Amino acid sequence: MTQYCPNCNHEFGPEDQHCANCGSSRPPVIQKKPTLILSQNMPETGAEGTLSPEQPVASETAAPPVPAAASGAAPAPSFSWALPSESDLAGPGGSNGAALKDDDDDDRTEPSLPTFWKCLQCISLNPASSDYCETCGALKPSATPEKREAAASDKTGNIVSSPVAAPPGSGTVPPSPASPDPITAQLPSDIIAALAASQPVKPGIQLISSSLTDVGLSRKGGTNEDSYFSFELKRCFESNPESFGFYMVADGMGGQAAGEVASRTAIETVGPRIMAELAGPWLSGQNLEIPQIKKVLQDVIGAAHTRLYEINHREQLDSGTTVTACVAVGRSAVFANVGDSRTYLFSKAKPIKPATAQKTAPLASEQDTDPGNRTTRKLDQQTDKLNSDALKQAEQPKLLIERVTRDQSLVQHLVDQGELTPDQVYDDPRRNVILFALGAPDKNVPVDTTDHVLESGDIILLSSDGLWEMVRDPAIAEVLLARPDLGQAAQALVELANENGGADNITVILVRVI
Repeated sequence: MTQYCPNCNHEFGPEDQHCANCGSSRPPVIQKKPTLILSQNMPETGAEGTLSPEQPVASETAAPPVPAAASGAAPAPSFSWALPSESDLAGPGGSNGAALKDDDDDDRTEPSLPTFWKCLQCISLNPASSDYCETCGALKPSATPEKREAAASDKTGNIVSSPVAAPPGSGTVPPSPASPDPITAQLPSDIIAALAASQPVKPGIQLISSSLTDVGLSRKGGTNEDSYFSFELKRCFESNPESFGFYMVADGMGGQAAGEVASRTAIETVGPRIMAELAGPWLSGQNLEIPQIKKVLQDVIGAAHTRLYEINHREQLDSGTTVTACVAVGRSAVFANVGDSRTYLFSKAKPIKPATAQKTAPLASEQDTDPGNRTTRKLDQQTDKLNSDALKQAEQPKLLIERVTRDQSLVQHLVDQGELTPDQVYDDPRRNVILFALGAPDKNVPVDTTDHVLESGDIILLSSDGLWEMVRDPAIAEVLLARPDLGQAAQALVELANENGGADNITVILVRVI
């Protein structure tokens, strides 16, 4: 015989004493009495409501059947008939003319199916008899207004934001939010607070660049010994566009057409390895760390020096080249240099608050009844006139200038020792003496590296000494401010260097961070 759990309507197994789904005890089996099946044509009744004499009357119980072994044949069961009660004849509408449902199996128990309600907060089913969700403690949607009012506020009248289920039989009304959120209501409060306080991640930088080189005014007709290399790559993961940029300027030096060979050899050695060891992994999704970038820059520039060193010894040459390089990725830039080619970083100056005007004393005392005598007096009693010069705000540069590389030269060493000022470097006759360069007689050369965090609006400038010796740093900043277009700015810088003498080859790379 099939039985179902009265709590969750789960089917009991033949040997189950408790529901496998909810654990409720199995109810005892109730043997139903045989029920008289009445057709729609009711038998005629007498005046007192009894059956007519022609109809048989059945007793409440059926006679036990006679065993087949004793009688030799299975006799038909005999029943005695009795009039059903009014409750048996009453249908759903309460009329005695409704037909009763047929019972196919007298031994089957037909429990009433339980009803459930769905929680609006955690979307779980709960018995209809429960006023609160058994999972999250939320109030039943069809609860009475009194229960809703009690659950919406605590004893102090404050709305409770996190529902807690009340223990069974405690009589405590659990709080319920006014408008539950099915997603966030199940999260712990500390996680919700952390999510609310978290700041959005800054997107990666975008890079645009322009480059230009010129042989210089005084070397017209000669060979440009400067070389440069630059490229930008772009990727976009999860709607976050990022750029990878590499920029390098090499200023060759040496007689017998050796300078241009040295600068070209440095570019041909460094460029491919940067693409293989940094750009390739970055494009494949790898996040590059600053120490890793510095190590790669030192290795590849050192490899270029080794290659030039071997060429000089094999070909009996005296060639070399200075280099300055930059790797920009994410929101960071890593710089490297050997020799006196430079890299600058021009950033937007933070706004400065205007100078506060000189404080004044209040109007004359209230004892002065003549309005004409009311004057505004300064706290400084030495003069009766406002000092207009004190109210003027000193003009501030709109770009902050930072030289992020340090020259490996004799004059820079003298500046560090305090024997020269930075302005004296431009006129000192020893300014062309380089302490280190790629291809120098030393077997190893130091590669200086540094790093900076980039912000939108920053401009990176890489140049050979043909620019910075002819144009001072503030003049470079003025050109960048006057010409937002990088191509026009690079052209203007080259022209200005030639106007100021153009004593050497001029190479410029400008990079703007957006």
